[in-house]
Amino acid sequence: MTPLQISALMGQWIGAAFCLGAIIVCAAGINIEIKYKAPRGFLWLTIGMFLGMVGNFIYAIATKLVGF
Repeated sequence: MTPLQISALMGQWIGAAFCLGAIIVCAAGINIEIKYKAPRGFLWLTIGMFLGMVGNFIYAIATKLVGF
């Protein structure tokens, strides 16, 4: 494996970790929204969606670098 491919594989793990974090943050936002009907629940959902976008972008670029 070339260093570029190893770096890309690590990028896939980082992208997947961002997506997992996004799921957790969105779940917290949904929980806040259900319990308190508070606008900050939407803030957590927005942050979670942004993390998911970043994670998906990193994962997609890393997958392309690996050659799949």
